Amino acid sequence: MKKLLVAALVCGVAAAAVYIVARFALPLLDPDGSGGSPVVRVLARAQWDSYNYQLREGPRERTYNLPVVITTQAGAQPNVRIVLDLQDQANYYFVEFTASHTRIGKVESGLETPLGFQGSAGLVSPVNRVVIKRRYEAIEVVLNDVVVARAEDESFQRGSFGAGVLDGSATVKLETPQPCPPFFFKDDFMKTSAEGGSWKPLSGSWHLATLDNPSLSSNAFYYVGSASREKAPAPGGFAPAAAAVRGEWFWDNYRFRVAAVSFGTADVGILFYHRDPDNCYLFRWNAAKQPDGGKARKQLVKRWHGAETLLAEAPGGYQPGVWYQLEAEAVGNRIRVIVDGHELFRVTDPTMCFGQVGLYTAVPAPAETHFDDVAVDSVRWFGDDFSVASAGRWRPLGGSWEQHGDEGGAVFAVTADAPAKALAGTARWGDYAFSAGVRLPQQVLPATEVGLVSHYLDETNYALFAWQPASGVVRIEAKVEGKQVVKEHAIAHRAPPATRHNLAVEWRGPILTARLDGQAVLNAWVPGLPRGAWGLYAAAVRQLAFDDAQTEFPLPPEPVLTTHRIFSHERTMEVWAGAANDWEAAQETLDGASAELYWHRADFRGDTTMEIVLDGDDKKERERGEARERRRTAPADRRAPSCRMVLAAEPGKGALSGYNFLLTWPDPAKGQTTYDATITRAGAVAAQRKLAFGAKVSRLRFERYGPYVIASVNDDPILAAKDSSPLQGRAAAFGAIALPVEREDVTVFADTVRVYTFSKASSDWRPAAGTWETRNRWQCDPRWSFFSGVPDGKSLAAIWNKLAFDGDVSVEFAVGPKMEASSSNYSYTRDYNVTICADGKDLTTGYSFIFGGWDNSLTAITRGKTIVARSNDVIPVKESIHRRWFYIKVEKVGNTLNFYRDGARVLTYTDPQPLTGNRVALWTWGHGIMVARVRISASSLGPAEPPGTPPGPCPCIYSP
Repeated sequence: MKKLLVAALVCGVAAAAVYIVARFALPLLDPDGSGGSPVVRVLARAQWDSYNYQLREGPRERTYNLPVVITTQAGAQPNVRIVLDLQDQANYYFVEFTASHTRIGKVESGLETPLGFQGSAGLVSPVNRVVIKRRYEAIEVVLNDVVVARAEDESFQRGSFGAGVLDGSATVKLETPQPCPPFFFKDDFMKTSAEGGSWKPLSGSWHLATLDNPSLSSNAFYYVGSASREKAPAPGGFAPAAAAVRGEWFWDNYRFRVAAVSFGTADVGILFYHRDPDNCYLFRWNAAKQPDGGKARKQLVKRWHGAETLLAEAPGGYQPGVWYQLEAEAVGNRIRVIVDGHELFRVTDPTMCFGQVGLYTAVPAPAETHFDDVAVDSVRWFGDDFSVASAGRWRPLGGSWEQHGDEGGAVFAVTADAPAKALAGTARWGDYAFSAGVRLPQQVLPATEVGLVSHYLDETNYALFAWQPASGVVRIEAKVEGKQVVKEHAIAHRAPPATRHNLAVEWRGPILTARLDGQAVLNAWVPGLPRGAWGLYAAAVRQLAFDDAQTEFPLPPEPVLTTHRIFSHERTMEVWAGAANDWEAAQETLDGASAELYWHRADFRGDTTMEIVLDGDDKKERERGEARERRRTAPADRRAPSCRMVLAAEPGKGALSGYNFLLTWPDPAKGQTTYDATITRAGAVAAQRKLAFGAKVSRLRFERYGPYVIASVNDDPILAAKDSSPLQGRAAAFGAIALPVEREDVTVFADTVRVYTFSKASSDWRPAAGTWETRNRWQCDPRWSFFSGVPDGKSLAAIWNKLAFDGDVSVEFAVGPKMEASSSNYSYTRDYNVTICADGKDLTTGYSFIFGGWDNSLTAITRGKTIVARSNDVIPVKESIHRRWFYIKVEKVGNTLNFYRDGARVLTYTDPQPLTGNRVALWTWGHGIMVARVRISASSLGPAEPPGTPPGPCPCIYSP
């Protein structure tokens, strides 16, 4: 009843507002499109009959492109309107085209209001090609290949569309709308050479490279391009450089990623928003050392109607033979270019608005450039630097807001005594990060507050992060259905008047984290607000200014992979290749009874999520005969079904040393109808409740994020607990009673774990010595291929991981000898080594764990060049190791180092002065090794080394 009354009141207020506007012609603040101050316009009653609209049934999709061709009449003054999402003659959107402008508007209850920004570009004679892009709340107009108008509004959806012309001044052809749902494209080139044609070569030479017996290789495929050897460029296009493209003409708002390695020195790069060779964007990068002594540089280039414009440039070149991850993100009018996680360029350019992706190389034959692991993801982004006023983009609630320029650039200024908000975005978005700059005024009062609103639905449902600059107090408050559900306070830093600061909020599920000047200052569990709009907030201020408002939508995380699909069914490789073998069974007593838990081999430090799928769609396809038989023949367990998930436990100390989420099913025989849900911390109850579910329980999730642990069922958070002193354990486990949960049903996500099966290009690694590539392991059986490191001569082969692993760190890897043609035994095998806590250049700056060193006479831990622990447990060459893999794990926990081989600890050392480096390397000496899987975990992950870092010398303990 309450909601009905509220709805009736809202409708009544809206009707009254429409009447007042229609009766008294209330003025409306609206931009003039020049980027200056808004101008006053008057709401007008919309024309309908004079346009003589021809209507068609609209698309059912909420994201589509509408192609239109407008032909103007000679000597006429054209006035054309395209209507969208028409509900009736009094409610719709329109795009108006004249010879002088293009604008977007909305007609609501018969009254016309402008939306977005108005473009100064208009129709030309005689033919004009238009694409109107509808993307949920966004409307974008492309006129003759240029974005000329943009607006955000979602009052109407899924209506009719049509066209109308005043006085016969033009003819309009409406083409069929093109659905444009969010898309994901992936290509690892695992196909035959005949199938390589899914990419369209535009110039140069392209072919698919495939290893022999690809079904027995970790990564057997990649795409190879070479430029023509002709030095003079052909007219138009990319020649003599090689280019190949893929995708659809209407692809837009995407992030394009590809791994690339060059074996030459000329430009290598990627194309995006490719319409044709004369209209596209190109990122190109040449090698650090140029044969002619020329400069090494990275460039972002725009090709527009055949003319080339340099948009951005930076010094530095790539290293031949090193894989790099190249990325381009184009969304709205923003372009970002990223290499190995480092943002190189960020520019705005509205010229082109959709197109294909492509690969590019100017490296001439016979040298090659290899490409692999293409991924294209739809992305979203909201940005406003306030340089162009846009009607309706921000919706003020209280206060006086105005957009203008000052000495520091364009700003959105507010004057307010009482709390005031300006909202943007829509109620459908969640899991985003929203940030804005704020410039404090000359006078800051004790009561002055500035902040950000997020997940806003209405005045009774939203979250607020606010900061008082005078006192430094920060707070998070949240309301759900008018009831305050969260109120958190803390003391951050104070700030003097006339200074600039950055505010940010980030949602990750139900957890809200607030940041001030880059530092996390507060977080809160906010149930009941899964999504909503974002906005700016201020109180007790005069001319406080916001700038550079942005909303990012992170891509979903990738799981900690435990399965290598190529080798998972091979018995000799089961120690590392199968998902089930990453979980080790153990019995312990819980709640007074014996329970079987499965512990993951990996270390999970920091934020971690575990998910369990119950009765997934693919269970019928799984081979679970052995597990089912074991359950069938086991004695009946009369306990109620339950599932336990464990995070942050201390290794070897059992489940109750960590955080536990236990969900127990109701027992109908006892008349029970509710589930029991409990979270414990180190054995003590931290949160619990009884609850019923409207649907079958099919998915469980338990996550640790900052100081919170959260339990969810069927993707709905049901329990949370905040820990002021978070546990430091790193072990994760699960267990089930009377439920068919298999190890393959469990997935773990962790921000601080990286897993490398080398089924993808090794773009996180930089060779420092020797040759590192996918090769055959055995001369006698050349079918099998793995990632290998082979020294140049009888010396060093080493490869550095590009990332920084800070704090405690552990490295696990499966390793075996590479068979040499000159010998049928493995008497030559030696040195399966890993170095941690180093500087990324010199192996003797870290701890080295050496298995079978010094001609396989010693296993040791070294600190720099000093042996600090040793063992005679060396590589057992007298045993049959022809198809054997050794599983090595090394770790640094505090100041203690541990060295494990095949699950048994062989060495330990406590360092009174621990090294502080953060780089990891694999290496060998004197012969080749094969590496099947590497897993690295750390307390935190830092950025990768700068793109193009030169290899330089790489000393090791054997170096003279």
